[in-house]
Amino acid sequence: MRKSCLLLLCMWVGALTAHAQKLCVWQTDGQTVYYDLTEKPKTTFDGADLVIETHLMTIRYPLSKVQRFSYDLTTNGISTVNAERNISFSQNGEDLTFVGIEKGKRINIYSIDGILLSVVQANADNYAVVSLGKYPVGVYIFKVDGVTYKFMKR
Repeated sequence: MRKSCLLLLCMWVGALTAHAQKLCVWQTDGQTVYYDLTEKPKTTFDGADLVIETHLMTIRYPLSKVQRFSYDLTTNGISTVNAERNISFSQNGEDLTFVGIEKGKRINIYSIDGILLSVVQANADNYAVVSLGKYPVGVYIFKVDGVTYKFMKR
């Protein structure tokens, strides 16, 4: 269950002129698989698997082999926006640890309806711990250095 909660932490990157064109599955072995959004991929979870269905195929990824999935953003089809950050995260019980955050950068934690619940700052060792212990089961939004993460607490 802990792995599935961690993997439900999805990454969305916003840019005013950007349009998502691909669904990317980032695997723990370093490989990245892309699905064109014109194929209308449907993403679901089935037990311990991430399932991606298109009108052409159905692919199952064991959650233990998926680092994350995100959307590849391009601007006008000419150049790719580099949305990659060196921020990583891990879960330990009801705590999320974000690593690779510049000292003093803030993590804003929001409820699903946009209410700011808490702010945590990265320390001198470039990490921050966010505790979800005081929050009820539900979906939460984390904003870190221009990147938005969505997390489901079960």
